[in-house]
Amino acid sequence: FISVILMKINSFIFNSNMKTFIIKTFWFLLPILILVTSVNYFGDAARLFSENYENKIATILASGKLVTNISNYDERILQKEIITKIKPNTDILVLGSSRTLLIEQAFLSTSSTMYNSSVSGANIKDLIAIFQMYKEQNIVPVKVIIGIDPWFFNKNNGQERWESVEKYYYSFMGKEQKKGKKGSFKKYKELFSLSYFQSSLKEIPNVLSGKSMPISTDSKENETTTKLLD
Repeated sequence: FISVILMKINSFIFNSNMKTFIIKTFWFLLPILILVTSVNYFGDAARLFSENYENKIATILASGKLVTNISNYDERILQKEIITKIKPNTDILVLGSSRTLLIEQAFLSTSSTMYNSSVSGANIKDLIAIFQMYKEQNIVPVKVIIGIDPWFFNKNNGQERWESVEKYYYSFMGKEQKKGKKGSFKKYKELFSLSYFQSSLKEIPNVLSGKSMPISTDSKENETTTKLLD
């Protein structure tokens, strides 16, 4: 009987100490958690939580200006914004990955107009989705130049960036868009990521000084990445 009582007392003391430890740990970690999530949200190194970044780039291009001071944006969403705002009614459309991104109008020896809608790390689904964007704007190029990369023919290529514009892929294929994608969950996981914190922390000075937004320019050569009209 005494042994049972002693065990219950020890259990109570242990549980009380454990509860106290958990509470103290929570209050100790809370400010750190708030700091990490705040920096990740406002610094936002990969523009995961910026709703209008790609729209601002497209708006500048639509005005006839080049745009610089751009980085870590969703290239697929940018193509959607460009095709919607500018409606580049072009004779030749270039589709591919970063390997074809440097093809521009000046490369052509003909008078045909050209627009390059390549995106980094593209796979076949990207190409289909972007072509569908043109199709929905009633733009059908005379010729399409497609850059072929080795991973195009590997179903295990690991390229998932096309999922941000997957509805256009499924629309072209005549399929219903899959539900319950994990993309948004992955996005919000980054709020608690220490590696994302390191990258986002570097962006905070630019955010505070107002230097994190796209800038219009007439020059093709700038200190930061520049997107041309074509």
